[in-house]
Amino acid sequence: MIMVESLTKKIEILEKLLEYTKAQEMLLEEEEFRMEEFSKLLDKKGELIDVLNTMDQGFEQVYERMEEEIKGKKEEHAHEILLMQQRIKNITDLSIKLQELEYKNKEKIEVQFSKKRNEIKTFRQSKDNVNKYYRVMSKTQEVDSAFLD
Repeated sequence: MIMVESLTKKIEILEKLLEYTKAQEMLLEEEEFRMEEFSKLLDKKGELIDVLNTMDQGFEQVYERMEEEIKGKKEEHAHEILLMQQRIKNITDLSIKLQELEYKNKEKIEVQFSKKRNEIKTFRQSKDNVNKYYRVMSKTQEVDSAFLD
């Protein structure tokens, strides 16, 4: 049945999303944060989420067309219904894991961004101090003219 296949494919995509999210978690825990790699994973996840959204729309359309037949012939479709229920439970479990990990990653990325803001602030302060130093030093180099008799 196409709906069981669709749910199976959705599980595979959610597992891949979970894998990418775990990879992002590892990047966030590293001493030196690599934003480029994090962004690449984010792009890959975005593509998979688009696929999931399209699949969800297709699943809903198929279900609407087959709903009457499934409800009218529950005995004939008992095996498919059971498979769909199992897959939906699996999808729900994966979705919960993803949400939890995404929440943790959100907190970690906020810490990383805070570090970067502090680094930028420190850099700007250092740059300002260097500029002030050069301005002061350039003024001390100027010597007033003096007359000798």
